Amino acid sequence: MEVFESEARVLHVRLGSGQGLVAALTRLLAQEQAELAWVRGVGVLEEAELAGAEGGARRVGAGELLALEGTLRPDGHELRVTVAAAGEVFGGRLDEAVVAVAEVELRLVRLGAAVDVGDAGDVGEAPSVGWGDVVAASDAGTGTGAGAGTGWADVAAASAEATKTAVMDDALKSWAEGGAKVEARKRSELRRESAKERVQRLRAEGKRVPGRREGVRKGRLARAAAEAKVPAFRPEKVPTKRERKKDLSFLEEPLIEAGELVDHRQFGLCLVERVNDDGGLMIKLPNGRRRLIRLDVLEVQEPTEDAEGRLVYPLRPKRKS
Repeated sequence: MEVFESEARVLHVRLGSGQGLVAALTRLLAQEQAELAWVRGVGVLEEAELAGAEGGARRVGAGELLALEGTLRPDGHELRVTVAAAGEVFGGRLDEAVVAVAEVELRLVRLGAAVDVGDAGDVGEAPSVGWGDVVAASDAGTGTGAGAGTGWADVAAASAEATKTAVMDDALKSWAEGGAKVEARKRSELRRESAKERVQRLRAEGKRVPGRREGVRKGRLARAAAEAKVPAFRPEKVPTKRERKKDLSFLEEPLIEAGELVDHRQFGLCLVERVNDDGGLMIKLPNGRRRLIRLDVLEVQEPTEDAEGRLVYPLRPKRKS
């Protein structure tokens, strides 16, 4: 048996849109000069190509990367994914994928010199599987083409299954403990002290037990004090139509509306029947005839009121500049 000394460190990688997942991670592994890396992550894929069970390839469209786990080496990888796309869930060995966005954790391992620890059978213990056994098994399987030996795919699958089991156990335990605490807190909040229990507690503490009338009076005083702190609602005064028309200070010129009166120097006091979009006015003359006039050649002066309280706008010709 060979045991290798190793150094490990963890990198968190964020991949952006259009990047190849396997290619980018392989380049990073080479730059860090690591022999292998454990990989896991989640994200969103634009497309993915999975290896089929019979050797073919299956292309999956855009979807959510639910899980990415496995191992990565400079000369190859054993990455397995679970992808949800088009209302279905696909899983298998990943050949390559184009990323929309992904968060990946790499646990990089640098193998050092081999340490000879002797034959495990001499001490009567079952040999444990270490990095040396994995590397040797993988190299042997690659050189001989035998598929029965332990390879990277077996290690990745076993590690992924163990990780999932541990995570699920921790989640279930935390959920059960949290649920019990929440239920206990709810029961304590919902349970109120009865009047009899309150009297017994006050007597046990040597305090005076208030009478019923005293409690009612205190409750009324507390409610009155709370209501006094709330300011009374006083709605703002809404100006009438007549008041709004009188306040024309914000306008460069007064705004004439249908139903109001204009005092024309030529036609006299006329009723406004319609205001056109171009500023023209359709007015009704005192003799009952109607005429269309233009305001762009007239000056609208400050309005006044007639005997009935209607606004009257004097119209005068504009002075030539």
